[in-house]
Amino acid sequence: MIFLDVPNKYGYQLDLKDPLVQKLYWRYKDKHHIPHWCPLSDEERLDFEAQVMEWWERRSNGRPGSLPAGK
Repeated sequence: MIFLDVPNKYGYQLDLKDPLVQKLYWRYKDKHHIPHWCPLSDEERLDFEAQVMEWWERRSNGRPGSLPAGK
């Protein structure tokens, strides 16, 4: 399941332990030149989640699309 089962005190909705979310997370970090060892800031994490949610909605509606480039 890509979504967290319980509310998160930081407002995060995606489960980074999910293999698909993890793959998209590493892609996001690579695209934004963020080292894998460095955690995302709150702003970056919320941007990442917004992009994944948008991609997920397009994918769920049967429309092809890739993860948006972002900033």
